[in-house]
Amino acid sequence: MFVKARNIDNLTIAKVIDVQDDVCTVLIDELEMSAQLQSVLNDSSKFVVVPKVGSYVLAGIAASRWYVLSVSEIEKVVCKIDTTEIAFSSESISIKKGNETLKGLLNSLVTEIQTSFAQINAAIGVPANTPNYANIITKINGLFGV
Repeated sequence: MFVKARNIDNLTIAKVIDVQDDVCTVLIDELEMSAQLQSVLNDSSKFVVVPKVGSYVLAGIAASRWYVLSVSEIEKVVCKIDTTEIAFSSESISIKKGNETLKGLLNSLVTEIQTSFAQINAAIGVPANTPNYANIITKINGLFGV
């Protein structure tokens, strides 16, 4: 069954001039308007495509409120379900559950391995290969943001 499109006047292309949390400020007919980015209607979950400032969005109005329907350029994407959150951009990736982050866990793991091998190497009289561990931590921090 097809539904006939109605109220297409409620859609517009708007320029993004600011983004704060899950709301962006857009320019519509030379007026600054707030437009909701979040596509999930509860507080414990969200899926947000954050547009770049200066890019354009397709915005629609419903119940006197503007919503972003699509974006021309993506700054980052955030997906949260309860206490688990994944966010990514061209700069980095963030994965966390509660207060734990994947970046923190990987850095702790590398540090523990480095400490263990340093103790083993000291016991058998072989120097530790410390620069390689620092390189791994640098790569982890680069992938998951410093």
